[in-house]
Amino acid sequence: PDVQLRDVIIAMGACTDSNCNRMRFGGYDLAALASYDLVETAVRVARAQKVRFHVGNIFSADLFYTPDPDMFETMAKFNVYGLEMEAAGIFPIAAENDAEALAICTVSDDLRSGAHLTAEERATTFDEMILVALETAVAKAQA
Repeated sequence: PDVQLRDVIIAMGACTDSNCNRMRFGGYDLAALASYDLVETAVRVARAQKVRFHVGNIFSADLFYTPDPDMFETMAKFNVYGLEMEAAGIFPIAAENDAEALAICTVSDDLRSGAHLTAEERATTFDEMILVALETAVAKAQA
C-alpha cells in the first residue's frame, strides 16, 4: 500500500503475532475487527476533513522494531497498512464485552526505509488523527 509518513490509518481489522486472542478465544483464531459503525463514521469524518487516510488491516506486533525483516514483505503482500501494538488485543475485548472499539493511527515510521518523524513531530503533528477520533466520538455520542 502507498502509505506515507503522517497518513492516517483507520483500522478495520488487526492481524497479530501474539497468542492473546487464541487464549481468549478457546485456542481458535479470532478475526480481530473494529466496530463497523465506528469505522464508517471515522471514514465519513476523515473525508469531510480532507484527511489523507487509508482503511484496512493493521498489524499488532509484540515488538514494534521486529528482528524479522521478512515480516514487512508479508505485510505488504497482504495489504496491511501499518504496524502498532494494541488493536488486536483491544478489538476482541470490546467484542467480548458487547462494546465498540476503533483504532486510528498516524504513520510515524517507515520501518522498511528507516524514514521517521522526530519526537517533536510525533508530539505536535498528529492533529488530523486526533480530530478524526474526536469528531467520530462526538458523532457516535449524538447518534
